[in-house]
Amino acid sequence: MKKAVWFIIGILLVTGTGVTVADYRSWQKAETAKYGQGWNDLKKPALGLTLMYQNDAAGVRMRLPGEWKVTENPVFMRGNIRKGADPVTVQPQKVAEINGLMTVKISYSVGNLTDIVAGEVKKITAAGFRLSRDWEYVNTEKINLTVITWQETDANGNVFVKQRAMAKKGNKLLEIDSAAGFENWDVWENTILAVYRSTEMF
Repeated sequence: MKKAVWFIIGILLVTGTGVTVADYRSWQKAETAKYGQGWNDLKKPALGLTLMYQNDAAGVRMRLPGEWKVTENPVFMRGNIRKGADPVTVQPQKVAEINGLMTVKISYSVGNLTDIVAGEVKKITAAGFRLSRDWEYVNTEKINLTVITWQETDANGNVFVKQRAMAKKGNKLLEIDSAAGFENWDVWENTILAVYRSTEMF
């Protein structure tokens, strides 16, 4: 009789432990899928880039999804620039806002790109934030971008993912800032990356 009781208790203990391990593994899998950034199938595929955007004054060209809206800074609109004038300055200026997700900026800078990016990282750190991943690089035949990514939380507790892609051509510095709510970043990340890859400076 005692052997039968201990046998039943043993089965219950083993079964209970098995369920606990299974539950933990399911939880760990879900956590990894959402935050580990290793499950690319959870990210939305890139939208088709059917719209060509070009700003001659800034010397920037990129492809965008056809339904995206571009709002240009009047300073960089062709009809507003005096003949022989150069709207680019040493202070970064907004060239265009793109669909509420991206901002294109241009400026003159004599520094090398690595030092410039390191300086931006110091500013982010000084503001109380830190990078959420290592520096990343988008290198094509047309452009070499260095990308930094971090997160910020607003006064209401909303978390935003922010990204800055930077490239140089001569003394001209291009900055593309991207931002979206943390819960929406997976929806846009691949499309933003595709836009980076399509970008040219001239």
